[in-house]
Amino acid sequence: CWSGYHHGLMESYISQFDDKQLRTKMNGICTQDSTHAYSLAYYNCWHGLGHGLTIRFTQDIFHALRFCNVITRSWERQSCYSGVFMQNIVANGSGMHRSIDLKPSDPIYPCDAVTEQEKPSCFLMQTSYVLQVKKWNLPVAFGICNRVETRYVGTCYRSMGRDISGAALLDPGTVVSQCGMGASAHRGECIAGAAANAVYDRHARSMADALCRLADPADRALCGKATNDAVATL
Repeated sequence: CWSGYHHGLMESYISQFDDKQLRTKMNGICTQDSTHAYSLAYYNCWHGLGHGLTIRFTQDIFHALRFCNVITRSWERQSCYSGVFMQNIVANGSGMHRSIDLKPSDPIYPCDAVTEQEKPSCFLMQTSYVLQVKKWNLPVAFGICNRVETRYVGTCYRSMGRDISGAALLDPGTVVSQCGMGASAHRGECIAGAAANAVYDRHARSMADALCRLADPADRALCGKATNDAVATL
């Protein structure tokens, strides 16, 4: 809810500028706190900008991504990408902003059509659509992750972990059981994605720590790191 509040503010804020003005202002829209440089709030500003750009250009993600590419700093640019790719999925079937860059016949699209620098943020969001298309058949969805480009399989599993965590209302037992439906080599990435989601959801680490304790010993280090990294943004 509160992250969505940030998204909405950014969507509204950029509507006051024409395209030329927006390009000029892009790099100064979000202000970094020198005492907490990469906070969740700072991320949500750039991420919300990506949502707003996608809506601005009537769900044309390729147009929106070109505007994200005006951003000169890499972390901030990736955060903008993530908002574009998330908006592409959440608008699907909403009746409010209809997605145009999704393909049921290719549930990984547009991740297999965007540039190399845009792919990490795409794969970190895309399983939300994969699971829609495959009606939450988890083994099938994990199988799709297993077949993406090798360097992005782990990212796809992190995305699965986030989605599983949300659907399970953060329940550690459900997360561990469902992440176990994927390949054991990448199970830790699924657990890590779920742990980060638990922190962001509660603004606290208790549920993530409970998940890490229940996880297979081989996955606990990755789970703990994801938890600590997420807590550091709060």
